[in-house]
Amino acid sequence: MSVARSKSAELALWLERQITTGVWPINSQIPTEGEIATEHRVGRSTVREATRSLVNLGMLESLVGRGTFVRSKSPVNSLLASYLGQQPLEQVLELRSALEAEAAALAASRRTEEQLAALQHAVELAQVSPQPRRRTSQSPGEFHADVFAAAQAPLLSDLYRSVLVIIRGALDSGRLQPMAAEASVADHQQILSAIKSGDPAEARAAAAAHVDRDVTLR
Repeated sequence: MSVARSKSAELALWLERQITTGVWPINSQIPTEGEIATEHRVGRSTVREATRSLVNLGMLESLVGRGTFVRSKSPVNSLLASYLGQQPLEQVLELRSALEAEAAALAASRRTEEQLAALQHAVELAQVSPQPRRRTSQSPGEFHADVFAAAQAPLLSDLYRSVLVIIRGALDSGRLQPMAAEASVADHQQILSAIKSGDPAEARAAAAAHVDRDVTLR
């Protein structure tokens, strides 16, 4: 093992301990790449490699322009994602639809004001400058992650992140086509409105309708 890889592996173990011991709670944002690099006296590339290893395990999630967040206290997501990857893509999409609809319904009854503000911010940010949805990091994106955070259902979130691995892989390979950014923003506004009004049935219906057209098989 090279020195660089050894440092990355050691740092990955430290990151994992911060998560498993609860120093960094679920849905909390971890220190920046620069902060970790300075604290451990390593290069940013070492931090990126260590962080990526935990992202691949489903323990961390990196959101463009927002930072890296804790999503799971165990690496079980990678095993589930491996299993889902062997299933027909149509069935994975059906599972995603069920998860997203339930998460929206739960968010409507459980969300906090802070979580509602995060959802509102995600929608407003997209409304100001909707970007073509080409990269996997943009579809599904931050709004969906915020809905699951507002649902306050860790098991549901774990299942969703495993499904997301398959969805993003299918987008990368061209097997799925994302809907236009403007249409997606409009759908998100409908879901947000239902969550804000505290109507689980309306939120479930809005989320289900969105997911049915969010991506299409090619």
